[in-house]
Amino acid sequence: INRVYSLIKYFKIRQEYIGENLFEGRAPKLKQEEKTNRDEFSAEELQKIVAAFASYTKRGNQKHFDARFWVTLICLFSGARLNEICQLHVSDIYEESGVWIIDIFPLKNQGENCKSVKTKTSIRKVPIHKTIIELGFLKFLEEMKEKKTVRLFPSLPYQDKAHFGANISKWFNEELLEGLGIKSKKT
Repeated sequence: INRVYSLIKYFKIRQEYIGENLFEGRAPKLKQEEKTNRDEFSAEELQKIVAAFASYTKRGNQKHFDARFWVTLICLFSGARLNEICQLHVSDIYEESGVWIIDIFPLKNQGENCKSVKTKTSIRKVPIHKTIIELGFLKFLEEMKEKKTVRLFPSLPYQDKAHFGANISKWFNEELLEGLGIKSKKT
């Protein structure tokens, strides 16, 4: 609606359209994006983070299957929001036309199994990057199916302020980044 309203307004100003703008007063006001005071990760910092995770897989220890490992890598490779990944159900991961996807959508009134998205445009299907699959994510998925868990990461509790992502966020910022020498006041 905003685009049509703006287009008609543009032509009215240029006097190329003399009719009524039916969208006048109906166009929803768009919120201005909030600016964050956070620094972006540099390419070097991202390489440090990925290298830290690569060392987990080489050691073959339990961290490889830990929620921290998978959530961080999926967020990194997909661009999805932290809570979108932390709240996933096992059934949200499936193969469609030969491509493994993550189906992100809200689910209300499900108690501890509820899911939310930030906006309606956040509802989407995201292909799973081949690196995630090569690292053994499908094996992890199968293990969760065998355990008959609803949520993909059942060790992550729901918390009012940060939803399911609170523990991962705290670990990432206070342990991982600081341990890699990346943590600053703005990260």
